[in-house]
Amino acid sequence: MKPGIHPTLHPIVVHCACGAEFETLSTQSELRLEICGSCHPHYTGQKRAVAARGRVQQFEQKYADVNATAAADAKAKKKAKAVRTQRKRRKA
Repeated sequence: MKPGIHPTLHPIVVHCACGAEFETLSTQSELRLEICGSCHPHYTGQKRAVAARGRVQQFEQKYADVNATAAADAKAKKKAKAVRTQRKRRKA
């Protein structure tokens, strides 16, 4: 490595909005975070399942009409095919 071109690392204390503090090395003199490993829902196990359930329900409501329409179309096609088959049998 070339000397003098790399930034110097020095120990700093990182401050989170939740009040957690930890030490690390950084080229910056100060770090302030909004969310850290101590308060992040993924790491604390407090996932927002309520929001996820709401999204699933929105998806189901949005596509419920599509599924009902597709089922009705399939039923109508099956009935039309049966009618055509009966007409062919009558002619024969």
